[in-house]
Amino acid sequence: MKNILAVLAFCSLFVGQASAGLIYQDDFGTGDNKQFHDSLGAWNVTQGNVELWNIPGWDGYAVDLNGYPSTLGGIETSETFIFLANGSYVLSFLLGNNQHLYDNGILYGFRNDDGILASGEIGNLESFLEDLNVKSTVISLFFSPKTDVEASIFFTSTGTADLGGAIIDNVSLVPEPSTLAILGLGLMGLASRRLKK
Repeated sequence: MKNILAVLAFCSLFVGQASAGLIYQDDFGTGDNKQFHDSLGAWNVTQGNVELWNIPGWDGYAVDLNGYPSTLGGIETSETFIFLANGSYVLSFLLGNNQHLYDNGILYGFRNDDGILASGEIGNLESFLEDLNVKSTVISLFFSPKTDVEASIFFTSTGTADLGGAIIDNVSLVPEPSTLAILGLGLMGLASRRLKK
C-alpha cells in the first residue's frame, strides 16, 4: 500500500507541473516604435509589413499587423511546434484595433505546408470590440489534431489596407490541462499495475 501511495504522489507531481506547461509565449518586448518588413524576432513577416508600437495602457510593445504604408501585414512563428494526436491545445492572445479609415479584421491559427489546420477569424474589429464594450480583449483558439502534426502559429490582417490594423500582444500556446491530467492518470495506472506484479 505504501508503494502505491508513493507512486501516486510521484505521478501527481508530473501532472501538477505539466498542467502549467507553457509551450510558447511572446509579449514582443519593449522599446521604441519600429517597422519590420522581413522578420520580427521569433516571427517571420509573411506579407506586407508590421509595426511594433508602445500602446498606452498595454504592457510594452504590441504588433500592428497593418503597417505603413497601408499594407495588410501577416506574421508566422519561425519555430514550428509538435502537436500530439487527440491532444488539446489553446492559443491565446490580446487583441486590439488600430483602424483608421476602413474596416479590417484578423485571421489567426495554426498552419503548415499542407495549409491551415485550425483558425479563427474576426471580420470587423471595430464592431467586434464595440459590441464587447472594450478596447481590447483576450481571444482563444482551441486545437485538437486527429494525428500528430507539426505547425506554426500565424496572424494575418484582413479587410482593406489602412494605416493601422489588428493589434496583437501576449501570444501564448499551452496544452489544455485535461490532456495532461489524462496523461498523468495513465502514468499512475501503469505504475500501479507494475507494482501489483
